[in-house]
Amino acid sequence: MLKFQLRILHRRTTNGGMDTHSEWLTVRTTTEAVAQAEERISQVLAGQAGIGMLSDERDTLIWSVRHDLPKPTDLG
Repeated sequence: MLKFQLRILHRRTTNGGMDTHSEWLTVRTTTEAVAQAEERISQVLAGQAGIGMLSDERDTLIWSVRHDLPKPTDLG
């Protein structure tokens, strides 16, 4: 079995700032991890804007998604 860490960031609905949600997923494949991550992000954000990031046990970014956020602008 493989372990992946899912991190979800979104703005607080009150008092500003950011909320962070983190959990470990134990799955058979990376594809299964991404599918579970997509489902959990949808549940946790529940219509809010935010970012989801999936990392392996070595903290290597495997997959990420921006949900209802504007496209980043060129900072250069």
